[in-house]
Amino acid sequence: MTPTQMLLNDGTGNFTFRNSCVYPTRSANFDLVAGDFENNDSLDIVIPNVGTAFPNPNAVRIMKGTPSVPCLFQFTGFVFPTGTQVPEAITAGDFDGDGLLDVAVVGYQSNTVGVLLNTGPTIPSPVNFGAPINFAAGLAPRDIVTGDFNGDGKLDLAVAASGEDSVKIFLGVGNGTFTPTFSVAVGDSPVAIVADHFDADGNLDLAVANYKSNNVTVLLGQGDGQFTQAPGSPVAVGTGPTAITAADIYGHSSRDLVVANRLSSTLTVLFDGNGNYTLRSSCSFPLPPGPTSVITADFDGDGKPDIAASSDNFDFSGADTVTVFLNQTTPVSVDGLPASRQFVLAQNAPNPFSASTALRFELPQSGHVRGEIYDLGGRRVRTFVDGDLSAGPHVFAWDGRNEDGRALPAGVYLYRVRWQGVAVTQRAVLMR
Repeated sequence: MTPTQMLLNDGTGNFTFRNSCVYPTRSANFDLVAGDFENNDSLDIVIPNVGTAFPNPNAVRIMKGTPSVPCLFQFTGFVFPTGTQVPEAITAGDFDGDGLLDVAVVGYQSNTVGVLLNTGPTIPSPVNFGAPINFAAGLAPRDIVTGDFNGDGKLDLAVAASGEDSVKIFLGVGNGTFTPTFSVAVGDSPVAIVADHFDADGNLDLAVANYKSNNVTVLLGQGDGQFTQAPGSPVAVGTGPTAITAADIYGHSSRDLVVANRLSSTLTVLFDGNGNYTLRSSCSFPLPPGPTSVITADFDGDGKPDIAASSDNFDFSGADTVTVFLNQTTPVSVDGLPASRQFVLAQNAPNPFSASTALRFELPQSGHVRGEIYDLGGRRVRTFVDGDLSAGPHVFAWDGRNEDGRALPAGVYLYRVRWQGVAVTQRAVLMR
């Protein structure tokens, strides 16, 4: 039995473990995804179960969140088959446009994707998924992400096919089905993938961790579902990279990459130069043996993204651990400008937030500015500024609502500011 455990943050970067926050999942679990699946302004968790353990192999289970009560989840008792074998990774998005969060998983042994459409609550289950929609995903798929890669307002999928050394792009039709469209060559054995904005063209890009070639491939989106390798890609990292995420670690209004390397037990941070990534000095950190995942968030409330990495002892001696690195960097100089005179988009504060959060940026000189907020599918939900602004700091409040004043569901949102042809992006976490 593999439990799901939670650590509670006191707001200063210190975490505590509570026995009441351990949830037995009854099977092996490699991934999970959080979102408001019940559509009740509360975060839920969907977990794919691997193996033959009770109650159902290769299915997803739902941990129902309790509104306004932290660390209080309960399994609904319902399981939903994925139609895949060994569902290693999961992602969530509204794939059929009905306003409900759906999920997609990749089956490592079946070489397939399974899409489960959320059909809404029915008595007695608060969340229901329909029969899986399955299709080929390439050989040995290990990870999956979603986003609008061709700008048509419909969610697409990108799959890391480790057995083919490629990323498969599936364009969404808008009804929960997908069309296999492009295959992009990457490094040897891609096992982890992240979608974000790595250059300034406004198109979603991809970064892929290649386990056997010990590097990261950066793919720049062309806006039509196709991708090309970024200058300088692939970039060498540690040995056996297994997890990857993106954040503005250096405070230069660009998305840096953070990579967990399992075999060398290290963490690598890659500096973003408008999609051209480099390894800066002192940007590799030791980790406990066997790191498997990495995330970024502002754990101590100072407006800078911190890093947390988990390690297990499945292949190594030692305890299972979570390591937290608090960000001690200062804004760096870009293009010869001192940090105080650069175009800087700060991390929103507070983050996460529930009622309202402040979106702050600073202009080195006056000009036209457009600020927009997107969901993780790349769909614009709010424009918070569109006009000429003077040089200096600016702040705008966002109340978690869309253009029509409707409260948006809990989850992760991207806010992007454009100025003089440059676009920078940060992430905000909305809680309910």
